[in-house]
Amino acid sequence: MFVVLLLLVPDQNKFFGPIGVGSPNNRKTMSIPENCPKLDAAYELSRPYPQNLTILDLPNELLLEIFDHFIVLDSEFPLRGWDCPCGEGFESLVNTRLVCRRFCELASQKVIPVVSIALDEEHSLKRLEEISHHPTLAKGVRVIRICPLFYAPAFTDFSRYVSYHAKVISHYANPDYIYKSNPEQDPSVVDEMIANAKAIASFLERLASPDYNIGGHGEREEEDREWAVELHQEYVARLKRQELLVTSGKFSRVVASAMARLPASPDVWSQFSNYMLAPTSSSHTHRYNLGPLPSYSFLIDLVIKLRHKGVLLNGISVSLGNIGGPGSLVLAPDIRNQLSLCMQELRVFDFALGRIGRDPKAGNLNELLFACLDTCSLQSVNVLDNLRDTDGLEPIDLGKIMGSRSRKNLTRVGFSGLSTDLSKLIVVLKALAGIDDLLPAEAGPYAQRYLETGSG
Repeated sequence: MFVVLLLLVPDQNKFFGPIGVGSPNNRKTMSIPENCPKLDAAYELSRPYPQNLTILDLPNELLLEIFDHFIVLDSEFPLRGWDCPCGEGFESLVNTRLVCRRFCELASQKVIPVVSIALDEEHSLKRLEEISHHPTLAKGVRVIRICPLFYAPAFTDFSRYVSYHAKVISHYANPDYIYKSNPEQDPSVVDEMIANAKAIASFLERLASPDYNIGGHGEREEEDREWAVELHQEYVARLKRQELLVTSGKFSRVVASAMARLPASPDVWSQFSNYMLAPTSSSHTHRYNLGPLPSYSFLIDLVIKLRHKGVLLNGISVSLGNIGGPGSLVLAPDIRNQLSLCMQELRVFDFALGRIGRDPKAGNLNELLFACLDTCSLQSVNVLDNLRDTDGLEPIDLGKIMGSRSRKNLTRVGFSGLSTDLSKLIVVLKALAGIDDLLPAEAGPYAQRYLETGSG
């Protein structure tokens, strides 16, 4: 990246006439004698002239603004959250660090805009701590992306563990599914994929059977069984480490302390998706009845711990496949008050909820969202409920989550799939009087639905 500035300064004689000396009221014109080389040289040296300025002549603040154009944070949630989800040009930004020492110092502040933390990877916490202690890298962190990949306690039983995977593989071994997923693949290759998947599913089904004959299916199958046992042991070990990390409060403490050390007040981007790379996703937990859904209460605990560290968030984006197991969203009065206090500087709030695992025992989702939105500082709000009309459950209530609080700073809203009665809707619309344009979208059987702009 090279930027060349050409600074043109006009000829002083052209605009101001001959050089004058003395007071403005008694100005005498100084004439330069002819054939006087020394005076000619002095005059030429004193004249303004065009100068070529390089990018190194720019102030640091302007250089950092230029580097910002290289980075485009990816709003799509990948299967595994990487720490550099940037758009085109990011490699060029990295290359600028090799140009000179000054570029290295400035561009390094933009190298890690996003730090991802996974509940199944304790080393991701250590990496966050290392970045937060680094005097240069910490300056560029703007988003903390939390990827809670939960392990299912039901899988401590070996037979249930392998039986589940047998069912999943059988589901994906369906010829219609595989041909549809691989339209450009050679049919013979697809047929081989189907045969291999069916063979693995058959082996796992036999392995899950209480009548399985150890060693009765050949030496190769015995090796496969030992491999499956080792995988199960590793799974159980990871499950125990994850449970200890959450129940001990270590996760919330480490993340809160690290974020408090970051110079910028970052956003928390918590993403839960049906495509988690954990052995079980929220959809599979619900589909295969693997016991209670995971609890997301640790996120509320994290936000409160951040406030105790002096960090008030300016943006939160949450995408839930489900609302968790029983008690996940139950807020005691003191916790609800603390959560509202944590949101006093919140400017952006995005929330998306899937249609699976809608367990009323998890708690009152409307109360939780109201606690998050109970602030005048909000500038942008997006709430998306993917509940289908045929599910027979009540969607998120717009009136209950927005209340009657004044929204003088709110300029951008997006609601989809929400319901409310007419009287509450009128109250909400009066509070949104400062919004210039509210675009209605599809009308449903509940209430008017508005522009759908979810975070994904």
